[in-house]
Amino acid sequence: MDISKDSREKIGEAYSFFDCRASKEEVARKFDDVIKSSEIPRQRLELSLFEGERGFLEHVTDSQLKEIVPYARRNIIFSQKDTRSMKEKIAECDRAKSREFGYVIHAAHLGKSNVETAQELSSVVNGLYQSPLYEKYEPLRGVILYKDEGEYIPFE
Repeated sequence: MDISKDSREKIGEAYSFFDCRASKEEVARKFDDVIKSSEIPRQRLELSLFEGERGFLEHVTDSQLKEIVPYARRNIIFSQKDTRSMKEKIAECDRAKSREFGYVIHAAHLGKSNVETAQELSSVVNGLYQSPLYEKYEPLRGVILYKDEGEYIPFE
């Protein structure tokens, strides 16, 4: 399905930037499984998977999105079972700021707001994280961004 920007209905958009050690083919396969098993109404939702932050951002015309992504690179979600000290976790976040994200998912949902689309995208990313693509308790470096009142903000 190709959601056209010319539609009279609103189109919600959100972006997930994340890391995963798996190949794009493996992520794409699991991505399809997660979507099929979710309750997200797929007929009005378009999801696109891109390998590499740089390749994706080269085609983006929104300078605000391009500017915020490097600041989001430090966002790492650690498992409560992660036994490393807070100092070690902070050091990992500091090192992450210079590494580009490995994958991007762009979500566009006809008839939904940006925040509703971000919520649906969060379900997809959580499904990927719960899959065998990630080791148990592996930290997840990623962020979901959506535009609200002209500013990109992270989905919490």
